[in-house]
Amino acid sequence: MRIGRLQASPPLETMRHSPWNAVSSLVDPGRLQHSGRGRNRGSRSVLSKQHGNPGPASEQLLWSWSYASSQPGAGRAAIKARGHLITDNDSDGDGRYEILGISGRRNGIRITGLVSAGTAIPGNVDPLTGIGYSVDNQIKPASNDKQIGQLRSKGIGFSLADGSYSNIFYASFLSPAIYLDFHTQSPFPAGLVEPNTETAIHFQAEIIGCHF
Repeated sequence: MRIGRLQASPPLETMRHSPWNAVSSLVDPGRLQHSGRGRNRGSRSVLSKQHGNPGPASEQLLWSWSYASSQPGAGRAAIKARGHLITDNDSDGDGRYEILGISGRRNGIRITGLVSAGTAIPGNVDPLTGIGYSVDNQIKPASNDKQIGQLRSKGIGFSLADGSYSNIFYASFLSPAIYLDFHTQSPFPAGLVEPNTETAIHFQAEIIGCHF
């Protein structure tokens, strides 16, 4: 959900540097879960080469991402998640890249797949209209302007090995704007109804190289 479901919360703490964000030699991009989508508009490629076509693999960027809740809610455990993303290498006019694949863990549970852009995770729907809040799977590098989120209000959707789903997004419609994690579990009721939860998080992501 997007409007009228978040109660006032304490100020968020600053997320400390974590080993999560270090580039690991054990990263295996081959395990990233792909959406099967992509685009090829080489004119704005940040990894384009002077000679020849760099090929599909080198046209993809590898990102490190992480997020955590600052304070657990009543009866709710803290959230910690981290992993890697693969995006195309061709930003749009807003400087955003299309996410093609994701890997990582949320509270120790393995991420198994990226929810396709234009669709919603189960349960994340407006209970009045039954219309789902679709994801767009777009991301941009961090800005010096803290009012500009790396994600949009639709955000990223992914599935987990325990059968649950998460949609992380930048709630720009709130004041102040914050990142949220809307997490759904079976039987996937519509909206913010138990066992579904929505938690304020600190999110960060950075490009760490290219994906071969």
